[in-house]
Amino acid sequence: MNRKEYLANWRKKNQYKVDKSQTVSKWIYRGVKESRWRLNKIYDYKLTLTNCERCHCFFRDSYDKTLHHIHDTGKYVGIYCQDCNKMFRELKVSATGFTHIHYCETRGNKAYRIDVQRNRKHYCKAFSMNLYTLDQVVEYRDILYQILYII
Repeated sequence: MNRKEYLANWRKKNQYKVDKSQTVSKWIYRGVKESRWRLNKIYDYKLTLTNCERCHCFFRDSYDKTLHHIHDTGKYVGIYCQDCNKMFRELKVSATGFTHIHYCETRGNKAYRIDVQRNRKHYCKAFSMNLYTLDQVVEYRDILYQILYII
């Protein structure tokens, strides 16, 4: 048996170790500033969870489990579902000074874009800066909040 076959067999037998190592390395690469020992414990804890730590919904699959961390400090917060993790990411105030409203440019046209995530659905609408003011976009966003029961 050559080295390549040996490594392939080892990876098959030790898939848990391989997955754990790759996931912990990915977390570190993405800016989580915890010790490798603690991240290994968090990984083991993540495997045992069946519900989101924030909204308590059942995880649909292992890909729905997300390590939520504070991007400024890198500190671990909890294991959240994709929706909760995206919601916290979107609550940051954008360059426009308003939540969920961003500047965007498509094919040379400048626009405001509203991005809202609710109940595993993504709502997105763009408004041309030539036709709409920021106040009009904020008003539309507030109506969208009322429709989606965010407020």
